Amino acid sequence: MILLRTSDSAFVKTELTDDAGAYSLSAGSSGSYFIKVLLTGYDAYRSETVVVADNNVAFPEIRLHETNSKLKEVTVNAQKEFVEVHTDKLVVNVKNRK
Repeated sequence: MILLRTSDSAFVKTELTDDAGAYSLSAGSSGSYFIKVLLTGYDAYRSETVVVADNNVAFPEIRLHETNSKLKEVTVNAQKEFVEVHTDKLVVNVKNRK
């Protein structure tokens, strides 16, 4: 999760949740902030504006919703480097020349 300033969306702080999904953030100074959460496979979340006057502010509970879009197919292509350097030899993979 990312804590951002409302006025200019400037980055303030980032935090991770614990295993249960609980989180704790401190803004550091007074002002208006919002939280943004990005997680692969879930819709992005953006909180309402939270005004911080002191460090004891309760941020909202966050519930993420799974995205409806799924990958249909993934193709992974790999090839060896043209030149491989080993401790005892040098291998030239002529098949992979560019």
